[in-house]
Amino acid sequence: MLVLLNLFGKFFKNRQCVFVTTMLFTGAAALCDLIRVSGIEALSGTVSAIGRVLPLYGVGMGWILPSAAGLLLGLFVSALSKPKTSAAR
Repeated sequence: MLVLLNLFGKFFKNRQCVFVTTMLFTGAAALCDLIRVSGIEALSGTVSAIGRVLPLYGVGMGWILPSAAGLLLGLFVSALSKPKTSAAR
């Protein structure tokens, strides 16, 4: 996902909030997948509930929908916020 963000960064002016929100959402989905494959019993109920909601979760691609949601949220925040201007040196 990070590679795609860098390739298409010119479309959102490489705004940091787009990178951060996308990677946070992707990381959360990846953490759930890590818990699922590691077999941690204490969180198995929560992870299986998430797996029922996320499409493609069973085949290890459950990060796609959260990544898209994080990207859209980042683009929305980016559109609402003013870009930081650097002070003239």
